[in-house]
Amino acid sequence: MAENVVSFLLDNLARYLTQEVDLLHGFEDEVKMLQNDLTMIDAFLKDSEAEQNENDEVQEVVEQIRDVGREAEDVVDTCVANLIMQRRKKSLSKLLNRFSHASMLRHVVEKIKSLQKTITQIYDNTDRYGIRQIHPSPLISDTEQIPLQRRRWENVEEYDDDDHVVGFEQDATTLVKYLTDGDSGRHVVSLFGMGGLGKTTLAEKIYNDSRIKNHFDCQAWGYVSQQYRGKDLFYGMLKCLTPISYEMRKMSEDELKNTLRAFLREKRYFIVMDDIWKLDVWNEVRQVLPDSFNGSRILITTRVKDVAMYSSQTPPYALSFLDNKTSFQLFCRKVFGKQKCPSDLENLAMKLVKSCKGLPISIVVLGDPRDPCHARSLVMFGEGNKFDMKHWRWIHKSLKFIRVLCLENMHVDSIPKEIGKLIFLRYLRIWSETLVRIHSIPSSICKLQYLETIGINGHVEECLPMGFWKMKQLRHLKISGGIRFPSTPAPFDDILLNLQVLSYLLVDEKTTHLNALSRVPNVRKLHLKYDVSKPMNEFEVAELLESLENLKQLQKLKLFDIPKSEPRSNLFPPTLIKLTFIRSYLNSAHFRILGKLPNLQFLKIKGKFLGFNILHPLCCVAGEFPSLQVFQMIGLEIEKWEMEGGSMPKLDRLVIFECYKLRNLPEELWSSTSLRLVEVSRMSESFMKMIKELKMKDGCKILIDSNPQNI
Repeated sequence: MAENVVSFLLDNLARYLTQEVDLLHGFEDEVKMLQNDLTMIDAFLKDSEAEQNENDEVQEVVEQIRDVGREAEDVVDTCVANLIMQRRKKSLSKLLNRFSHASMLRHVVEKIKSLQKTITQIYDNTDRYGIRQIHPSPLISDTEQIPLQRRRWENVEEYDDDDHVVGFEQDATTLVKYLTDGDSGRHVVSLFGMGGLGKTTLAEKIYNDSRIKNHFDCQAWGYVSQQYRGKDLFYGMLKCLTPISYEMRKMSEDELKNTLRAFLREKRYFIVMDDIWKLDVWNEVRQVLPDSFNGSRILITTRVKDVAMYSSQTPPYALSFLDNKTSFQLFCRKVFGKQKCPSDLENLAMKLVKSCKGLPISIVVLGDPRDPCHARSLVMFGEGNKFDMKHWRWIHKSLKFIRVLCLENMHVDSIPKEIGKLIFLRYLRIWSETLVRIHSIPSSICKLQYLETIGINGHVEECLPMGFWKMKQLRHLKISGGIRFPSTPAPFDDILLNLQVLSYLLVDEKTTHLNALSRVPNVRKLHLKYDVSKPMNEFEVAELLESLENLKQLQKLKLFDIPKSEPRSNLFPPTLIKLTFIRSYLNSAHFRILGKLPNLQFLKIKGKFLGFNILHPLCCVAGEFPSLQVFQMIGLEIEKWEMEGGSMPKLDRLVIFECYKLRNLPEELWSSTSLRLVEVSRMSESFMKMIKELKMKDGCKILIDSNPQNI
């Protein structure tokens, strides 16, 4: 949506004006003026939001705003990117670039002034033509082309344009012949296939075919979608067929149906009903389309087989995936136009095309011929396909302004230093069903001053680079196989104030000695995993856990494989809401400390360890765990659980799994008025017998699950 483009650009300008003042020196005033103009446009968009689907003039202005917003974003981003690259260069290079720098600033100022004139013209036109008042004109004439209503919907298939249709020529010829031949009855043809196969593209090609236009008296396009709105649909179809009067604009849905039915009754019509999802919607629509035995035809597109089968008298026309040859032709048409693919790029292009698995929409998006500056996100899916240096080079050369890079189920074994050239990258995700193994994260990634999220489902063998502490905008760091902080001390003032999620941090004696956790003071979610390759003594473990108390924003904490230590009174911060121990040491003294946490709502203790045993029962004292709602015990070697009245007063759900030595549950548990569910699985025979014989109070139930999930 245009308003999203403008709002996003305004956020960027605000960020530049506050964080990059030195970069904008020389055209700061122009950027501020552009910001003011765009704020005015943004206000107009918000005011007219409700009218954008009802008024063609408003929609035209919105399209113009989208274009100018993208152009403005490109101008500013290009300049900032060049300035950042210049700032990185050495002193001699900086001196040599001074003249080009001045020339670039003049160019940017001229471009911004040109954009300001365009914005002024757009805004003036909203007054000149009364658009800001949104007064409908008495009569609006419409063409027979696919209506603006179709293009208003943000449907991904609108990337498929008729000039670049590849692989549908025979389909179009077959369907046009079928639609223009046959008897005089009203016939329905259903075009069936999964999303992205090109159903709408093929329907558009047929709709605009000269043989169709010459054969039928009139034609209309109705875009249905999952969010079916009858009044909008019938109004849009009428606009394709006849000029819309002021009276028509005020019609109810039933009046629009009657008007449409009356108009079509004596005409041989061709109707496209695009993207039908439900049979009841089709049943409603078909009542409006009369059968006057004059050869009228209806073409519907759907991804729902039942709709395709039920709506048509003949078998559905099913679209299939493109073969490799046709896929490659489509990609080359989108990327290179009428020119051939350069020979040195053929292998890479074919690899990229094959990753699309013959799905036209994926190929079209991949080969979108627009200026790569417009590409702000790249999401690639594969079935274990290798993502090598050729792919990385293509990204940093062709998609230099990319914000989001997401590699799903791709085989990635390295991140090259070239990633540092993706200056505006904010989100990096490398995810696979099997853990990837990456040797190291390059130091160049630390230059990405806008990077907010790094997510890698795998192992990173080396420590984070030293420059990690300079990544001031970083908010989420999640390395599922574990990551280590930089191994050398950082300057005192290198603190990541914005980091909120840190997972999984491998901890060893250096984590404590470097006081590393103090450099992420605002972290909210933290997963710590003990690095068994670098043992810690009990004092170091205790010191590590004690340092958690300084994390004043910490709400969720997971501890993996943490070894034995003596507890200290200020072990955890009082802000904790969710706490999980996995194979970590926890004894009765630790448990008493947990009971004093005022906000703890979820506690999970999983795995066998030496803290609890049959000589030290699990004890809950009155007043402890005042906010606890969920308590999970998995694989504990305890025999007895003691509980005083008044402890865990808000407990709602209790989960006990594989605690084979546990003989019974405390009587005080059943007097709780808050307990609603007790889940039990894989316990001793005597325990299961005891549970089955219990008489539960109203409102509480026991669930015995032999195959529990998500434990």
